[in-house]
Amino acid sequence: MALLDLFKPKWKHSDPKVRLKAIEEITNQQVLKEVAKNDENWEVRKTATIKITYKTILADIAKNDENSDVRKIATAKLTTKTILNDIAKNDVNSDVRKAAIKRLTDIKQAQAEKRPAPQNDTGSEVAETARKQVLTFEGTQFPLFTNESLFFDQCKKSNQAALNLPFAMFWNITSRGQNKFKAITGATRLLCSSCLLEMKKSFPMSLPGGFMETANSAKCPHCSSNNGILLWDHPDYGKITEQDMEALRDLWQFGCQLWWEQNNRSSGYCDKCSLSISRERSDGYLRGSYVICEKCAIESTNKEALSELRKNPDYWGTSELRRARNFKFNGWRFEQASVQVE
Repeated sequence: MALLDLFKPKWKHSDPKVRLKAIEEITNQQVLKEVAKNDENWEVRKTATIKITYKTILADIAKNDENSDVRKIATAKLTTKTILNDIAKNDVNSDVRKAAIKRLTDIKQAQAEKRPAPQNDTGSEVAETARKQVLTFEGTQFPLFTNESLFFDQCKKSNQAALNLPFAMFWNITSRGQNKFKAITGATRLLCSSCLLEMKKSFPMSLPGGFMETANSAKCPHCSSNNGILLWDHPDYGKITEQDMEALRDLWQFGCQLWWEQNNRSSGYCDKCSLSISRERSDGYLRGSYVICEKCAIESTNKEALSELRKNPDYWGTSELRRARNFKFNGWRFEQASVQVE
């Protein structure tokens, strides 16, 4: 064992057998991403790929990994037809091409069995009720609908709901919700229905009907999908206590550890007071887009901040308090969103 191995996480160990065993116990998607894309051992990359849920990362691995077994594993987990078609036609390995063709066939069969009726067809409501879908996002479950009317009904009676929709229809649907149904009056968030990544807050402004509309803008910037998921998210937080402030600090500290890894950084300076911070000391906190020191994190969660949070639970960002609670009390660790059929 190399001396430096004593100071590294096991998934960065010099021995691939140690790395392989470590990966089997890791669920953090950012760590799995780094291993799957950068580890020199194909068996380690393959094990990490098996556990990855990010569709954009899987697509990259399926197209670019030098080992056919790794590409085959990634291909078998893809859902985007254009990418699968490309792999089926162009991959140099016949087993990978076969995996892509099989995946396309499976997707086609699944769609034939579960294809929803048009939204204006009253039969769609029956189909929707019979086939319940649930989106798990940031540790919270949202009933997921394809029928607009059912979605609005859920918005009226619940704090959480989600709707599959073409990106191009975002402003039309939200306008109907605000003007006709009076349902969407709280926080709305937008995900890609293919890769399930959340769109930036500025993204809706570029869609048809937005004041920054651009040509061909109604596509996910990550995977080019035309379809999204609209979230109606208005949590009922109940009593907000000092425990919530502690949960926020824990969330920010864990988030900063991921930030160090993603940016390949080991030290820096607090964005608020310029104090030196270090990854090894675990004294960094990622509050929104700011990396701050422990002192500033404590100041950000003091009694005055608690008072502000009680007035406005989104004081530190939309649903940030719920994220913190899910992190501290429910075991959520930044896992990617997922959709299940009940």
